[in-house]
Amino acid sequence: MTYKLIITGLGAAGLSMLYHCINSPLHTADILVIDKGMDQKTEKSWCYWSDKPLDIHPAQKEAPTSWKRIKIISDQGILEKHLGQLNYYMVSSTEFYREIWAKVKAYPNITYIQDEITDITSQNNLSTVETVHNGSFKGELIFNSSIFSGLTSSQALLHQSFLGWVIESREAAFDPESVTLMDFRTPTKNNSDFVYILPFGKRKALVEYTQFTREKQLNNAFLQKNLHKYIRDTLNIEQYNILRKEQGFIPMTTKGILSKTGPSIIHSGTIGGCTKPATGYTFHNIQLHCKNIVDAIVKNSAGNLKSHFPRKKRFSFYDNILLNIAYKWPEKLPATFFNLFQVNKGEEILRFLHESTDIWQEIALLKKVKFGVYLKSLGNYEKY
Repeated sequence: MTYKLIITGLGAAGLSMLYHCINSPLHTADILVIDKGMDQKTEKSWCYWSDKPLDIHPAQKEAPTSWKRIKIISDQGILEKHLGQLNYYMVSSTEFYREIWAKVKAYPNITYIQDEITDITSQNNLSTVETVHNGSFKGELIFNSSIFSGLTSSQALLHQSFLGWVIESREAAFDPESVTLMDFRTPTKNNSDFVYILPFGKRKALVEYTQFTREKQLNNAFLQKNLHKYIRDTLNIEQYNILRKEQGFIPMTTKGILSKTGPSIIHSGTIGGCTKPATGYTFHNIQLHCKNIVDAIVKNSAGNLKSHFPRKKRFSFYDNILLNIAYKWPEKLPATFFNLFQVNKGEEILRFLHESTDIWQEIALLKKVKFGVYLKSLGNYEKY
């Protein structure tokens, strides 16, 4: 048979697409889902900011985990910002998987196959998905977030590499009211490294060591050593229990990751361009992308969809200015980010990073910053 939709991969993007389908007229369509297996997924913390929780946010007995304040910390000091009308939300990937998959099981028209995908091809407005054990499947539209051809090795590219531990300390060590977006007081001499902290109480938090790197793989030993040093020397926590670990390796690029696509293939998630190049945030853009795709299918205008998440060109330009600084002058990053938040309201910056501002709001925001490093980047402008 030919499926209306084939979803390849059940990460944040694949499950989000399923959610938007079953909450639309597509809930009766023949949908095939192919994934290696839910049991292979490790728990992750996905964050976004919004005026209220997104509809897809897992239901909880208590209010969703959220914060109203953020911090940026460097040798210049501690900068704390209130988020105004926004909240900074966290989604547990485990709760996300469990809740959406429980809803999907009520739809017999949705077929799930556990298998590994080897290839996706497109011809005559139909696409074919090849698998290792179950042969091939045809679909009118493929929503892909699992298989890609990759960037060429010659392309200059930064990655955001991170290792995080959810730890519990014996004594109070965290400010439960504020998320630390960036603490640049790291043990290394690489000033672009920073630590990200999500506090779940005074004694419990996700502490994540992050670095911008040109390397093409995660340096786990480096991250682990420096994360431990930061906890011990900067947070002054001598004894703690590690409750959970998570890690990631995100390409920071405005360039298309895929070189192989087709008219009936839509790519999403990180490989489809949903990751914000300058920050690494992905979850919110995935929801926008999935909703737009479902709306287009329902309106019979899927042929007008692009093969990846569409972004306004000026935001790619802004991102490249920052990525150029990170690539060529990483020692400038702490002061650059500190100044950006120092001279603007927290809510203004986050709406700008969500690309939900207009050009006049962006001019008002950017005219306050120190121009030196931005002009230097502009004079040596490159795309990443």
